[in-house]
Amino acid sequence: MALNWYPIIDESKCIHCLKCFQHCCKSVYAVVDGKPVVAHPERCAFHGHGCGSICPVGAIHYFGDDTGWVPPHKKGNETRKEEKKMKIQALGGCCQKSTKNYENAVAAVKEMGLKVEVEHVTDMDEIMNLGVMATPGLVINGKVCAAGRVLTVAQIKAFIEQFKEAKTTSCGCEDGSCDCEDGSCDCEDGKCEGSSEKCDCETESCGCESGKCGC
Repeated sequence: MALNWYPIIDESKCIHCLKCFQHCCKSVYAVVDGKPVVAHPERCAFHGHGCGSICPVGAIHYFGDDTGWVPPHKKGNETRKEEKKMKIQALGGCCQKSTKNYENAVAAVKEMGLKVEVEHVTDMDEIMNLGVMATPGLVINGKVCAAGRVLTVAQIKAFIEQFKEAKTTSCGCEDGSCDCEDGSCDCEDGKCEGSSEKCDCETESCGCESGKCGC
């Protein structure tokens, strides 16, 4: 079979989430050192854009593509919205387990290509105020993900992915904040309650019908 169609991964954008590998039913991809690689390009379905369409950062394009297709999540090298809002805290003092937990969190963020600083919280009063009674622990944006155990790099990456997927609003903005580039949403402070899809603007200035934010 002639190789006139296959995916190409832009390494400068790839965050190693492995969604392309998990999605592909033709085993085009393989995982090497935690990163997806195109191992069997000859197996790719002609004019298929499945893996490219689910890539969260638009890191996949296709050799021989003349269809005019554009990655729906193309973001280039811009700072992603979830990175602006995400706050990751590794909890625990200077014991070996807490230090390892913090190091694993830093490694997870680095492997995912996120520009997020991991805060190492060692003050016990602050830790208890976060609702954690046993360390090591991990908190993402105020939500306790784990307490009393050391998390592996893979486990921390999974928690981060869950957070990113859960914080998508009805208008497509991430992390519960509405940042529509076309200015279609006039909600106060740019806040869009994605979980309930209700507009929190008292005057309904964004014009959403029945209080629904459809930006």
